[in-house]
Amino acid sequence: MAYPPLNIETKIYDLTDLTLIQWSDLMADLMEAKALAIGSNTLIGQMFPTVKVALQLLKYINPKGKACLVFGSYGWVGGAVKAIENELKAMGLNLINSIEVQFAPNEGDIKKCFKLGEDLAKKIKET
Repeated sequence: MAYPPLNIETKIYDLTDLTLIQWSDLMADLMEAKALAIGSNTLIGQMFPTVKVALQLLKYINPKGKACLVFGSYGWVGGAVKAIENELKAMGLNLINSIEVQFAPNEGDIKKCFKLGEDLAKKIKET
């Protein structure tokens, strides 16, 4: 899938069901990726467990310096976005920005998400 305004090739992985994930494909794509956008809902104050697994795998490919952004949602208590940010910073990734919304995103939140995506795409074009 190409990201329309800047013609950036993207790959999307749904990490909600472990049985649907081709982990070897994910690892290969993480190695080749110029940037990452990682999102998660908050579950008991933490990131979704399968996102945690994906981040553990990411550590093995030495992602230092890759641009990234984080997005997520929460119901009563946040925490997923901050937990992901901490993991990515510890791995040496270049955190561009993040957004965390309560419950479902509204129109303004969605516009902010598109802006973050555009900013990340511009970073890719700069490299």
